[in-house]
Amino acid sequence: MAVGIDIASNEGSIAAGTTGNIISGNTIDFGDAPGAGYAIAAQYHEAVTITGNTIISNYGGILISGIKAHANGAFSCQVLGVTQPYCVNNHVVTDNTVTLAKITAHRPIAALWLQQTDGTTVTGNDFSGQRDPGSNWGAITMHNSDDNTVYNNNFHDNTNQVGSDSLSTGNVFTSTDSTIGGNWWDTWDGIADDCIVVGNFCDPLILPGGIGTDFQPWTSAFSIGAAPSDANPPVVSVLADITEEATSGAGADVSFSTSAEDDVDGPISVLCTPLSGSTFPLGDTTVNCTVTDQAGNEGAASFTVSVEDTTGPALTIPADGTEEATGELTSVSIGTATATDLVDANPVITNDAPAAFPLGATDVEWTATDDSGNSTSATQVVTVEDTTPPEITDVTADPSDLWPVNNKMKSVTVTVVATDAIASPNCSISSVTNNETGDADAEQTGDLTVDLKASRSGNGSGRVYTITVECTDGTNVS
Repeated sequence: MAVGIDIASNEGSIAAGTTGNIISGNTIDFGDAPGAGYAIAAQYHEAVTITGNTIISNYGGILISGIKAHANGAFSCQVLGVTQPYCVNNHVVTDNTVTLAKITAHRPIAALWLQQTDGTTVTGNDFSGQRDPGSNWGAITMHNSDDNTVYNNNFHDNTNQVGSDSLSTGNVFTSTDSTIGGNWWDTWDGIADDCIVVGNFCDPLILPGGIGTDFQPWTSAFSIGAAPSDANPPVVSVLADITEEATSGAGADVSFSTSAEDDVDGPISVLCTPLSGSTFPLGDTTVNCTVTDQAGNEGAASFTVSVEDTTGPALTIPADGTEEATGELTSVSIGTATATDLVDANPVITNDAPAAFPLGATDVEWTATDDSGNSTSATQVVTVEDTTPPEITDVTADPSDLWPVNNKMKSVTVTVVATDAIASPNCSISSVTNNETGDADAEQTGDLTVDLKASRSGNGSGRVYTITVECTDGTNVS
């Protein structure tokens, strides 16, 4: 690829080194000491694009050359069905300016020489002012070259315009007809004989004898019209519909690739709206892609980018907790959950906690829901336990005195006053002792009744019975 090179005063020239190369935007000015060859040469390589170059005062302008095989008295790229290796085709020569003035040492030969090459498109070039009455070369010279298209070029003020030999057929030189585009011809000679060669199409306004009658000024490569052979729009290729997951409230950045191919221009850049890499909002967006070839034919295609939110929020809930019961139902502060979401800045958080919790473990389900209806749930376990025993506030025995002392068993009833946060406690006598015989002389007859012997030691100060009571709540805490 040669792009943007300045070559001055016999420093050299540019050659296409590989098939499909691009030679673009170079300035080649040899002044009064021209090179002995062509300023730009594309020899033995396919599909070279030569565009936007300026060539001044050189021996030759642009050379495109291949080698056809000679078999059975004819030249061809095909011999016995085999394509010859040095046949070259399908070049593009566009928007170049070539000025070849007569100089002392050399006589300019051609602004563009097509030698044994087929299918070259020559358009938008300024080949005017090739003034050398002594030369029999045309501004464009063809030798053994077929099916080339020449349109929208400037051939103003040349000594000779187009030269071709009898081996060159199928070439097209268009007129300035606005429907097909054309070249700008004026006073010149040398083309009439070439135009009547069988197989070439020439400007119908060019008369035998060498005088052309098209005088419309040449302005630019495509200001007059399009190539007569390009009536088909480019074909745009796009992806199938795309679905992407949203990454923020703005949507998602989506990249895609497209391409377009034109019968004449080849690959063309495609413009899509929105552009690849844009941020696409939630929902469906239609991407419209268009392309226009050099002939003004438009191609279009579209596809849909769908951005969806299927990801639930990230939910953080309070830790499991344990609370001491304050009653059959206990009010518990269970804490606060938080949630974040890629798309929704404020997901809605709910839970199914009761107003008050019963004894035991209760599952509390927390749920966070975003604007798209995606939800995330998690479970917190809240446990209410009873570890506090009943409170005994008063115990009395009836009778509290055993009299008379007659060694007989007397029935005693114990009354207990006790409270509990959960339920009424169950109380009972757990033990009976006395200060003389221990646990003898007592016989429990019920939860809170006991028979005690009305007896005492003669040597003591009197017998005292101690009755111990135990109360248990509903969770067997006593």
